[in-house]
Amino acid sequence: VHTLNNPGIDEFRHTVKSLEPDFVYLQGARSNEEEEIGSLTWGDVDLSNADAITDLFASTLPTT
Repeated sequence: VHTLNNPGIDEFRHTVKSLEPDFVYLQGARSNEEEEIGSLTWGDVDLSNADAITDLFASTLPTT
């Protein structure tokens, strides 16, 4: 397990490229007052659609 807490985009891409993980878990924002996990955002970028996430990996995501 390799955990990144709020990395920059370049650091994220470098880590994914060097580790070649079988899966990557992205977790949305969570407030201290709520148990529910909120939107998946990175800075001011909304990652709630596949195109935005694909841009992070600099490749195409699998369809299944």
